[in-house]
Amino acid sequence: MLQQYYAGLFGWHVDANNPMEYGTVDTHTDKGIYGGIGHSEQGPSVVFYVEVDDPQTYLDKAVKMGG
Repeated sequence: MLQQYYAGLFGWHVDANNPMEYGTVDTHTDKGIYGGIGHSEQGPSVVFYVEVDDPQTYLDKAVKMGG
């Protein structure tokens, strides 16, 4: 599930405890904006922006997690 993947990759808290299973994202930082991860009837589509201290570290972690 994408919500669990991104939560694990970036250390986010994703709360999808609602009937639509729309995951609201809490990044635990004071930077950026909060977002959400949901389902689409049109199929997969992902657009988001993140700021990390070491992009290569997160790219390597993403690959190890199956991304």
